[in-house]
Amino acid sequence: MRTQQNFLIMRQFLMFLMFAGMLFSCGDKGTPTPPKPTKVAVKSVKMNKTAITKKVGETEQLTATVLPSNATNKAVTWKSLNNAVASVTASGKVTAKKVGKAVIVVTTKDGSKTAKCIVTVTANTVKVTGVKLNKTTISKVVGQTEQLTATVLPANATNKAVTWKSSNTEVATVTTNGKVTAKKVGTAKITVTTKDGNKTATCTVTVTAATVKVTGVKLNKTTISKVVGETEQLTATVLPENATNKAVTWKSSNTAVATVDANGKVTAKKEGTAKVTVTTKDGNKTATCTVTVTAGTVKVTGVKLNKTTISKVVGQTEQLTATVLPENATNKAVTWSSSNTAVATVTTNGKVTAKKEGTAKVTVTTKDGNKTATCTVTVTAGTVKVTGVKLNKTAVTKKVGETEQLTANVLPENATNKAVTWKSNNTAVATVDANGKVTAKKEGTAKVTVTTKDGNKTATCTVTVTAGTVKVTGVKLNKTAISKVVGQTEQLTATVLPENATNKAVTWKSSNTAVATVDANGKKQLTETKRQLVPLRLKQT
Repeated sequence: MRTQQNFLIMRQFLMFLMFAGMLFSCGDKGTPTPPKPTKVAVKSVKMNKTAITKKVGETEQLTATVLPSNATNKAVTWKSLNNAVASVTASGKVTAKKVGKAVIVVTTKDGSKTAKCIVTVTANTVKVTGVKLNKTTISKVVGQTEQLTATVLPANATNKAVTWKSSNTEVATVTTNGKVTAKKVGTAKITVTTKDGNKTATCTVTVTAATVKVTGVKLNKTTISKVVGETEQLTATVLPENATNKAVTWKSSNTAVATVDANGKVTAKKEGTAKVTVTTKDGNKTATCTVTVTAGTVKVTGVKLNKTTISKVVGQTEQLTATVLPENATNKAVTWSSSNTAVATVTTNGKVTAKKEGTAKVTVTTKDGNKTATCTVTVTAGTVKVTGVKLNKTAVTKKVGETEQLTANVLPENATNKAVTWKSNNTAVATVDANGKVTAKKEGTAKVTVTTKDGNKTATCTVTVTAGTVKVTGVKLNKTAISKVVGQTEQLTATVLPENATNKAVTWKSSNTAVATVDANGKKQLTETKRQLVPLRLKQT
């Protein structure tokens, strides 16, 4: 019973406290100030993708998530480390530019947290525009084969796969690689088709009966007489006219007297007699022609050079070749000369050497007939590499405001590219312009370095700048005329020139203190009611 009473008393007490609290909170004490929001710092950032692959011209929208999610400042910036391959907009949109790799970096403005995405750009698919065959018609004997070659266009097409088909496999078949086999007499069309675009090209195959054997061979001449150096074209006729294999070989019985080439052309070499024989490859059938060679001089009719103009750098060489005409001329001896050996020389074998800049004519002359041919040689200077650079001074001392012209001497003297750049390691102390002119700025030490564009050769000059007296060149006032009522004042301001003058102290003076006075600071006051022009003199001390 006592416990229950205690409980009731406690409950009533708590209710009282609650009621009192409500009354207190409803009191007229104004609106409580809300607490200031706490700034939440960015801890990291991540991208929705860390690597993407795109074809040239494609785009991808990247998304950055700033952490924690309640961070106060979620602003970010986007950057590509290789804009030539892939660019990125301020909103994270990536555009593939050319084949290669680029890294896209997102950075938070709060805390400079970063995340990266590697972008791989691949080439676009190049569509097939056509296909062509190395042959559009072929003739084959039964049993023979022919390898056809298909060229898919354009040359950089992505998918160059093709299929092959014969319109009549009884006449001619074709493999998956384009190899055609003649099966029986007739005609068939071989078609190649691209898998990309179904582009086609065809070759007509004509198949004839089996081999027709050679029964004989004959020559257009059976005897010829030639002077040394002369030639004669022999012609072989293989029989029958429709023989399958008409191939022949040629041979001379005495190559010292007369030679014969693979086409039956005979050349007389020296006095004597030789037999030229033609032999069929099918059946070894033969025919002969007796060649009689007599002595005789073949006069030179002209000479020509392999080149009529050449351009060389000093020190280079060029081998000229002279061809004496006709080919069978008896005396092919020649001499060589240069019109200007200071520019270009030539040896007895026609080797030209460039000596110095300029132009020369190299002439070849035949000993038989004095026939000539010329080649114009243009010689240019070669590139001379820079080996070093030196300055006219390695140390200078200047007062503030003074200048010094430095001169760079690029070595060697005949270097091709003598361009240089100038740089000061302390522009606060001394600056240098593009022509090497140094200007002292303030007390201290600086190093001026000249660097050659060819080879990055350097030379330095230490510049010591000391304080120096800068003489006053003039003074000017902010106003040259003023109008004032008695008792009024005016503050005049004096500007001493130049701006960096060492001693800028001045004194002030009025020409009529009864009318206007001026204090030591240039403050002027009108002291008498009178219209009068009062010159004010300013003296620099």
